Amino acid sequence: MEKATITTREFLVEGGCNACGLINCCTYTLHFTDSPDQTVENMDEAALVTAIALKGGWRQGTEPVGIGEDAIYFQKDGEKIYFEEDNFKTTFKKGSTTITCPKYKVHDRQDLPAIFAKTNEVLTSLFQLPAYDFVMVD
Repeated sequence: MEKATITTREFLVEGGCNACGLINCCTYTLHFTDSPDQTVENMDEAALVTAIALKGGWRQGTEPVGIGEDAIYFQKDGEKIYFEEDNFKTTFKKGSTTITCPKYKVHDRQDLPAIFAKTNEVLTSLFQLPAYDFVMVD
């Protein structure tokens, strides 16, 4: 099993106008033993899978599926894994296999084991990548 250490950094940013106050912003960085660090915008399955899939040689692309609509996919060696996201869930689909990841409204330490388990399910089942032992460091 591969290992990925996750560090967080919180800082205050200004909202950009006089009416907006300070906003607490958090960044997450994945530290790998065999490749450069990667920053992810959220601590969810979509962000973790994307970072690790790109590290594993997959590339993202889009294709039109309707007027003003594009499908996002990951591609490697002629295989495609489609990625869909809405306010409630993230879905990864490869052929007839679909894995749906619920979105969490509040990310606290209780949600992390479920997020990490679902990330590993997507990585191993669809992307044929190794599972990761995620370690959160404050």
